Amino acid sequence: ATYFANLTSVLIVYDSNYRLSTCNTYHAVNNFCLQELYLNAIQHAFDQQTQRGHVIGLQWIDIRSMNSTQYEEVILNAVNLVTEGFITVLTNTTAFLHARYSATRNARLRLKDKYYLFLCEHEDPVEFLGNELLQFYPHHLMVVPSSKNSNYEIKQNKADRIPNARNVVKQTSWSSGNATIKTTSIVTTTEGTSAFRNCKQCSVHRNFNFELWTQKYVGIAGNLDAQHLDTYVASERTFLKNTELYPDKLTKLQGRTLRMGSHTYLPYTSTNYVPPGMGNVDAIDSQAPNRTVSFIGSEAELIISFCQNYDCHLRVEPYGENAWGDVYDNGTGVGMFGGLFAQHIEFAIGSMYDWYHDLYEVSREIAASTIKLVTPGPALHRFASRICLGALLFATLTLENTYSGQLKSFLTAPLFTDPVDTIDKWTKTNWKWTAPSMEWIINIEHSDLVKDQILTQKFEMNDLDFLYNASFRDDYGLGIEGLFSGSFTFGKYITAPALEGKIVTKDALYYAWTVAAGVRGWPLIPLLNRHISNCFETGLYIHWEKEAAAQILDRPTHDILGKLAAGYKPSSPPQKLTVETATYFANLTSALIVYDSNYRLSTCNTYHAVNNFCLQELYLNAAQQAFDQRTQRGHVIGLQWIDIRSMNSTQYEEVILNAVNLVTEGFITVLTNTTAFLHARYSATRNARLRLKDKYYLFLCEHEDPVEFLGNELLLQCK
Repeated sequence: ATYFANLTSVLIVYDSNYRLSTCNTYHAVNNFCLQELYLNAIQHAFDQQTQRGHVIGLQWIDIRSMNSTQYEEVILNAVNLVTEGFITVLTNTTAFLHARYSATRNARLRLKDKYYLFLCEHEDPVEFLGNELLQFYPHHLMVVPSSKNSNYEIKQNKADRIPNARNVVKQTSWSSGNATIKTTSIVTTTEGTSAFRNCKQCSVHRNFNFELWTQKYVGIAGNLDAQHLDTYVASERTFLKNTELYPDKLTKLQGRTLRMGSHTYLPYTSTNYVPPGMGNVDAIDSQAPNRTVSFIGSEAELIISFCQNYDCHLRVEPYGENAWGDVYDNGTGVGMFGGLFAQHIEFAIGSMYDWYHDLYEVSREIAASTIKLVTPGPALHRFASRICLGALLFATLTLENTYSGQLKSFLTAPLFTDPVDTIDKWTKTNWKWTAPSMEWIINIEHSDLVKDQILTQKFEMNDLDFLYNASFRDDYGLGIEGLFSGSFTFGKYITAPALEGKIVTKDALYYAWTVAAGVRGWPLIPLLNRHISNCFETGLYIHWEKEAAAQILDRPTHDILGKLAAGYKPSSPPQKLTVETATYFANLTSALIVYDSNYRLSTCNTYHAVNNFCLQELYLNAAQQAFDQRTQRGHVIGLQWIDIRSMNSTQYEEVILNAVNLVTEGFITVLTNTTAFLHARYSATRNARLRLKDKYYLFLCEHEDPVEFLGNELLLQCK
């Protein structure tokens, strides 16, 4: 009981029916009843631990006359009562393993069991320890009797025998007053076998040794092989090798295969088959280490480093893109979750939430995930109403000056509609939002919040082609995911051109944490949790996430989303250059064309103009024709024509100022002195009430020198 001394409770399972039918026979009297001996030794050992201050809750379960259902039920109840250690004295220990595994699959409590002690009599170690269920309980010890003259005893190597051997030193604790003191307790042969000496058949049992076995578990191959640990020689009351009876099998897996499933969901994981030698991990179904799977991403680095630390051989099963999968009520499943439920894989990772915690063993939280929406940006108000309001502003100019701008807030018309930049505003629209899988709404589809119910109803799952087209529409939103490092992940259907005029919601649809999942009872979960914590404490995971986002995601789209989330409006993407003058002005609300008819009248009627051409006239006609073409295509642009003929500088500056205050976004000049326009425009910049930035300037010149004109510092104000 030394190994069980620090446990809170221990369950002892025995079969009194075997004791009653066997231990009272003629052979039992002339030999000895081993099961009775086991039980007496257990009771005596725990009594000694109690005398030393170790209060251990013992549960004794007699399975006599129990059927399999009752058997599983009593084991399940014991597990739910925080049982940490198990000792069995049975003739069929395999049946106990099945009952214990049933409890593992159905228990509410997920504490990992510490130790198992199987006290057997007739069971074969090779056959029993080859049971796959023992891989869920690696810290076990099987004790079987053997004759001194058995074949195994003859094969023992006496060279490793230690004279006067005693069992290993274990750390135990006992309470003295208010302090808990660690003491060293050495269990000698005399203490450990006192129950043997009290037995009536003690003279007979000395002809037997006890062989100590365990399942190998670790290593590249032969994980289910029986491994002999030590031999207890009853006649000498000592162990041959004095080895560790419960060796640590988890921290050094010695190349044991870890069968893992993953899918592609950037930048967490990108899992794909590649030609041999081109990947970084092996596939599950491959026969040799041929590196046929590419496994990269932030969570992929987490698992790869886990296997490097604990010396396991990672084999990965790719499940495709966005292939979380599902498990159905009939016990079948698809995708990654289906493979995990069928135990084709023992572990899965790839931006998973705690969706199936009742079916799987879930790790601690890995990274925070924030679900937001990319929504249509504010729309422009109708231009006709803006013309009316502009006329109203002119009509009330005197009144506005009189009241020193006290009415400005009432007379200024908003240029755009109210942006739908919060989830609350989104629920009040008739827009839909979409994503490529139903996993986007699993966290909210059963919520009792009205907002979540509305957003669930507005959700549509669509294919990638539809999602790409929807990204350009003004009545659809697309789901994006905020990463723990501060950036965003998005599907390939979201591109940089589609983000023009879009916004990102300020608040989140919901928050969640990603996890990893293993089959129920997977013994490596505590080690993985420790590894996750270490990666966060050292900043490794954030580094991996930023690195994966930079390498895997489309960088321009990634940067634009970051700016949108921060409140910045990205610059329009480059447009194809055409011969039409108005192409760049097509998306503007209004443009101002400034010309000088005096030059046209004095120049275009001369002999040279007839024999050659009048360039300024050509400029103006081309501008008019170009804007007429844009109007025919549906681009309604407010054009203002200003003739500066016979204007002085004060009048010139005043008309430019009025135009700026009417939300003029583009300027086209057809002048002989464009520099004078720059001065008038700069005067308007200094005095205008409206601070909108102008989009484009087009200077159509004839005699001006580009070097001299473009050297003007005022052009720094013009983009």
